[in-house]
Amino acid sequence: MGKIASSLRQLVMQRAKFRCEYCCLSQAGQAATFHIDHIIPVVAGGGTTSDNLALACVSCSLRKSARQTVTDPETKKEVSIFNPRQQVWTENFRWDDVRVVGLTATGRGTQSCRC
Repeated sequence: MGKIASSLRQLVMQRAKFRCEYCCLSQAGQAATFHIDHIIPVVAGGGTTSDNLALACVSCSLRKSARQTVTDPETKKEVSIFNPRQQVWTENFRWDDVRVVGLTATGRGTQSCRC
C-alpha cells in the first residue's frame, strides 16, 4: 500500500466531518489519529481513490482490517461489510445511548466484527 497524498487525506477527513464513517466517533479529543481506510482493501484490488477511502477510528480500522464480508449474527448469512460510499449510515445503524446498534444484516454484521 502506497502513501496517501496529503490532499486526498484532507478530502477524506473533511468529507467525513472528522468522524469515523463506521461508528461516527469524532476525531476531536481522541489521542490516536484516525486511519484512512481502504473500503475495498488494496489486496482485493481496491484503489487509493477518494471513492474507496473512508475515515475510520483506530478500533473500527483494526477490527475491519481487510474484511469485505461479515456474518450477520441474527441470520447467520454472510453479508457485505458496511460501505460508507454506497450505503447510508442511518439506514443500517442507530445509537442506543452509548453504543451503535445494527438495524440491517449489514449493520449487525459490521457491528459484530467490532466485538
